[in-house]
Amino acid sequence: MNCLPVMEAGQALLVDTDFALDDLITAYPGARHTPGHYCINIHSGGQRAVVTGDLMHHPLQCREPDWSTIFSLGTPAEDARTRGPCSLRC
Repeated sequence: MNCLPVMEAGQALLVDTDFALDDLITAYPGARHTPGHYCINIHSGGQRAVVTGDLMHHPLQCREPDWSTIFSLGTPAEDARTRGPCSLRC
């Protein structure tokens, strides 16, 4: 998907830290993963969801957070530290 039309229309909001769109949608950086990677928390109707993008590539990484792929910029230990806080925010 090309974001250029959104940027050119002045409709993009770029953030570089934790961000709350409102009480239901928050975003936070997936540090040491890939540049600009964010996780999105969505709260609604007493339930929560987290959109992790490519922070995890398989559900087993919830159980084994030190399992990583070759595409991350961090070491496996750094990635595990990142995934831990991300999973706690779920």
